[in-house]
Amino acid sequence: MGAAFDDLSPSAHTDQLEKALSRGQIGSDSPALINRRVLYWTMSEAGFENYPSEFWHFDFGNQMYVLNARAKNASVNLAWYGYCEPPT
Repeated sequence: MGAAFDDLSPSAHTDQLEKALSRGQIGSDSPALINRRVLYWTMSEAGFENYPSEFWHFDFGNQMYVLNARAKNASVNLAWYGYCEPPT
């Protein structure tokens, strides 16, 4: 995937390989680039938001989800964690 396990350096940023491609440092057939794209688009299409500093980090419904969705100009107002009936 282009970064070591639990790597928090810039090489783990979601767009790092896209930048490397635009600079001509890797080709469009790079397995790491292709795999990151598959992960990103699969999770995004399922409604998850990516944390841009970690290509593997996706959130749904929590506060980080709201923060990252707003960064992309989405109109998300509140975090939610699932719904439950109030106590009786």
